[in-house]
Amino acid sequence: METAVMPVQRGSRKRWTVEQKLSVLGEWKGGLPVQEVCRRYGLQATQLYRWKRALERGLGDSGELSRKGEVVGLQRKVEEVERA
Repeated sequence: METAVMPVQRGSRKRWTVEQKLSVLGEWKGGLPVQEVCRRYGLQATQLYRWKRALERGLGDSGELSRKGEVVGLQRKVEEVERA
């Protein structure tokens, strides 16, 4: 079965958009085994786990995605407070 979620090929690397990554992660969360999702999209399991970890780090308390710049800035403030 062919799916509409395919990465853009630039050079030797595949580029996945955030929407595509969320779609792939959604299939995994929906009950498909990791091996099946990886086979379907030509991914390594480590890549899938990396996307999941990045998503979890990017989610705020409200469950919405936060911009990376906001997260980095907040992490620096936390480090400053811990040093004080």
